[in-house]
Amino acid sequence: MLPVIVQNAYFFHPLKIPGYQAEAEKCFAAEVFPEDIAKQLPVENPSSAMESLCGLDIDLLIKIGSGFYCGQLLYPELIKSLQQLKIGEISMLTQGIDDDPVPGISTFEELVKYIHENYSVQPEFHAKIDPEIKFGTNEVKMNLAYTHTHFVLPGRDSKYNRSVFLSAKFDDPAKSCIGIWPLQNFYPDVIFEDELFLFEMLPKLQRLFGEIREHRSLRDAKEIINELNNEYVDYIDPLLKLVGISLVQVEIKDNKSNLEYKIPVESYQDVLGVMKNHDRLVFPAVQALHDGRRIELELGVQNKDFNLTSHAIYVRNLDERGTLEKVMESGIKLVS
Repeated sequence: MLPVIVQNAYFFHPLKIPGYQAEAEKCFAAEVFPEDIAKQLPVENPSSAMESLCGLDIDLLIKIGSGFYCGQLLYPELIKSLQQLKIGEISMLTQGIDDDPVPGISTFEELVKYIHENYSVQPEFHAKIDPEIKFGTNEVKMNLAYTHTHFVLPGRDSKYNRSVFLSAKFDDPAKSCIGIWPLQNFYPDVIFEDELFLFEMLPKLQRLFGEIREHRSLRDAKEIINELNNEYVDYIDPLLKLVGISLVQVEIKDNKSNLEYKIPVESYQDVLGVMKNHDRLVFPAVQALHDGRRIELELGVQNKDFNLTSHAIYVRNLDERGTLEKVMESGIKLVS
């Protein structure tokens, strides 16, 4: 199985829109305490936003809490900004946590009409883009109004303070090097992440994962987890050496003392020993190096947006751009 890189980008800061912050605070208050506010029941440490909503009709509070009025401020500016990407064909449009595709929407114009009919929507969709600057792909996944209102806080700059989440996948390191990085020419406030899915998940490992999910808790599946962990270590350690990945350290929280430790490791066999010493069942993230560049490894992570459910190891870039492409090249040589 070939390795796959997924690049994620978060952009368009909604707090730049006049009045958005105040509306977002009201949205959060109405979402969390609609009945209390409508009945004018006391709320512990009420904010000015809560006080401004006191006594409003419950249906209006629900509409405020749905994000309708946030969307009314956000979407006109966001739609105008997205025109730079020249979004063409749209497919597999869903709304929020609803996985059923919304019928009848296949163009950007139809999407805009859909949004104008209900500003509460948070559409997710696959799209083809054709911006003036060349990207490594013209096929992307987008999530609009990605920011949940209570994450939007002044002075806290993170990916959660962005209204668009755009991602794309690559199985060619040359195309991935171009990737979606040109977005920074359109959106200077963009925040990037890139991640790599590496090595094929063996059928036995997939079966053990499935058996674990059938149990109510990890402790109930302890024997199966121990079998899975030993199988994982025997499979992964030799492969990491072949692609030139060296483990550095693991940060782990002891379940008994509640203390956190940074412990040097050289293999996943070492990590397994650390887990046993600190009463842990699940592999923690492990810091590692490839060609001197910093990466982080996790086992069993999936990406359902792009149906990446059969890779054994997940690699997060902690270093400069181009790091994961080097790892990908080593992974491709291994399976060629």
